[in-house]
Amino acid sequence: AGTMFIFVCLAAAVATATSYTIPVINAHGSHFEIGFQLGAQAKSRIQHAFRNSNSTLAYNEAYCNKKSPMCDDMKNLQCSVFPEYCEELKGIAAGSGVPYSSIMLAVFTDELFLLQGMNDTRNPEAGPSHCFTGGPCSTLSDQEECTAAYPFRCSWDPSTARCQRTEISDHCTDMQILTHQTGTERGVPIMGHNEDGSKANSETGFFWNVTFTNSSLSPPGGIFAYSYAGLLPGWASGWNKQTGVVITNNELYPRMFNPKGISSNFMGRFLLDSVNFEDALSRATGTHKRLRGVPVQVTGTSWNIGHLTSVANVEQSSTTSSIQYLTAQHNPNFHMNLYLHSPIPNWCDESSIHRLQRATQIVNNAEAMNQTFSAELVTDVLGDTKDKKYPLWRRATKPDHGFTLITTLYEMPHDQQDGRVLIWIDRNPKTDFHKPNMVLRLKYRDDSVLCNDYTCEQY
Repeated sequence: AGTMFIFVCLAAAVATATSYTIPVINAHGSHFEIGFQLGAQAKSRIQHAFRNSNSTLAYNEAYCNKKSPMCDDMKNLQCSVFPEYCEELKGIAAGSGVPYSSIMLAVFTDELFLLQGMNDTRNPEAGPSHCFTGGPCSTLSDQEECTAAYPFRCSWDPSTARCQRTEISDHCTDMQILTHQTGTERGVPIMGHNEDGSKANSETGFFWNVTFTNSSLSPPGGIFAYSYAGLLPGWASGWNKQTGVVITNNELYPRMFNPKGISSNFMGRFLLDSVNFEDALSRATGTHKRLRGVPVQVTGTSWNIGHLTSVANVEQSSTTSSIQYLTAQHNPNFHMNLYLHSPIPNWCDESSIHRLQRATQIVNNAEAMNQTFSAELVTDVLGDTKDKKYPLWRRATKPDHGFTLITTLYEMPHDQQDGRVLIWIDRNPKTDFHKPNMVLRLKYRDDSVLCNDYTCEQY
């Protein structure tokens, strides 16, 4: 086992031409046993990640010490609703040697980011529609007030002695299309995802390739998913190997929050255990029986969900959710890091606006030239670098600080045929379309068969 790639690989695993590699960690057993095995095998990567995050964790810890009831309630709620996933985190902590308390602080990084610096009632600098591009940083003339009022939105520039806006670290680009019909064949859904993080994540992230035993929550066939070191999978891109449900996500930054909701990382993990499309939608919109009486999320997330020929985007906030299906009328669907079909006031930065405009331009140009909707069109978008300031395929080049870690393309199963998953690691999927680092099988599973074999009601 170890970090060798052994599961349903149809082509090359990790290529040597890249400047970094991402290992596949294999594990099998109970939730705790899987966490422990992953933690032990990825120990050096997890410890490295947490050493690099010391300042952020210290800031979060100091904040939680001041707001201990809120932070404790948030942690206790996750483990009350999802004790199985807390067992996975406890296993990761035990296997890696990183304290469980630090692991939990890291899981809540995005929630704490918003709670500490972005829930304000003062007038923001308004951007397009319901998109706000920053707090009133320029009105704050005192250094202490600048960093205290908006610790993650404003920073003090000593060279000018001014308070200035700090950009959000926008994460991820998604595109979904229905391929154009040929003859009597119907269009096939394709989902594409750029996983954007910091460049430092290239040294610490890894893939989960796991199967479960004796779980009341997770289908035994398991999941394959990219994960940030020490966190749960589902906060990036992955799929359920037994049920064929695909999940990707984009961070969103609503201006309001509810600390009594579900963490984005826990929600993503929950979605990876979905048994079919409708089940995944019930989880994402908060109607699943496990979520009854619980606010959907603390903050907000864009969830991209696919199963067989059905694909949808769900925009979540702490108060509501909105679904947009991939149809002939909504083809293609894009998503970056701002709300697109929900009237939710949210923070967003230049990168998301630029990426959305450029993606739309590429598709409009393709349509004008009668180019067919295909996998190549998706990678043309996800690999585009024409916008030098804020490209779609990102290299952490100022002023953009996002870095595209991996690109994943899902050719969905259809007509009783398996689909494929193509993964590019440190390679541009546009220029290296025929050179993915991994090509994996996405198994076809019919809903009616699935629900007989593995009852939907149980999960």
